[in-house]
Amino acid sequence: MAATMPEIVWYEHATGATPVLEHSISAPFESHFTRGVKVSPDGLCVLSNSDDNILRLFDVEPGVQSATLSMHEGGTVYDFQWYPYMNSEDPATCVFITTSHAHPVHLWDAYTGALRASYRAYDHLDELTSAYSVAFNGTGDKIFCGFDRTIRFFDASQPSRDFTTRSLSKTKKTRHGQRFREGYCAHDDKVGRVDCPVKTRTALLLCEDYRDIIHEVYRKTYDRVD
Repeated sequence: MAATMPEIVWYEHATGATPVLEHSISAPFESHFTRGVKVSPDGLCVLSNSDDNILRLFDVEPGVQSATLSMHEGGTVYDFQWYPYMNSEDPATCVFITTSHAHPVHLWDAYTGALRASYRAYDHLDELTSAYSVAFNGTGDKIFCGFDRTIRFFDASQPSRDFTTRSLSKTKKTRHGQRFREGYCAHDDKVGRVDCPVKTRTALLLCEDYRDIIHEVYRKTYDRVD
């Protein structure tokens, strides 16, 4: 059966208006499909991830039909994020991070496609462990990595195996047996966990150090209850 060519689609949207398709890119994915697409903070580039473990960079320009750069990862890419202050006029800021199966967190150069740095996390057996999610903090000087009920964070300016660990919870059940879905968030130098009971609309935001409930958030309305 012939494989269909997936597309990266761009939309221009104004508040209250119906999205209008401006143009699309038919990239050379062959039989592979995209697993995620993220626009750069300056709005001039689009970064895609596909199941062939290749990240492709496209310029946001009419008529572009092929990737400017391709970065190959060694395993399934779990997550990727742009540096929050990326500006195409300043090459030093043109970077993004990735995490993939059986590999450290990588910092890639979005100008050349070169690997700039690696951040390695190790478990209690001193074996390399892969993060499931990655994010920069609000100031862009730390990299937060999500693991199984654990967050590890690195100094972005010092690639190494040195990191700080925050353990979150030992179980996903309360004493009443309620199962939770968990997520993690980072803002500036603060790390928190968002817990959401599966059968309710309530999410609980816990602080990094003291594990106190800060706010109760209703997912449906996004109203905050102090």
